[in-house]
Amino acid sequence: MFDRILPTYSGVFTDAEHGMSGKLVLMDTAQRYEVSTRPIPVIMGGTAALKWFADELGWAFVYDRLTSLYGRLWDDLHSIEGVHLLSQRDQSGLMTFTIDGVEPVDIVPQLREHNIFSRTVIVTKPNGVRISIGIWNRESDIERIAEVVASIG
Repeated sequence: MFDRILPTYSGVFTDAEHGMSGKLVLMDTAQRYEVSTRPIPVIMGGTAALKWFADELGWAFVYDRLTSLYGRLWDDLHSIEGVHLLSQRDQSGLMTFTIDGVEPVDIVPQLREHNIFSRTVIVTKPNGVRISIGIWNRESDIERIAEVVASIG
């Protein structure tokens, strides 16, 4: 029956694998239809932020800034022995990585001790830690992230 009714929307609860391939693998249960509650205030705030980006900053600045910061962090982490990047070099602001011999669930609290906020991505293969880079980050933030990650391994 589930193969006859496709989800109208998909979300975190829809996908069975959550892999890095970009392929959607629907759950075999009714959970494939769960997308969670839509947070209207968050959507309105996001819309206002996008308008500000477009009207005040300009998309070229946003893309160039994010690309520069992300690329620098990718290069810094890529140069650390034992750190493996699951994200590609020229990607968005979401970077996922692993550290040899350290479980992702153990990396997150170590980063948090240094006010670096991340999350585990334990439903991907392989499991990883995800950090979000934004245009608001400073160069010193990028340096500090790399420094702390290097100290964990």
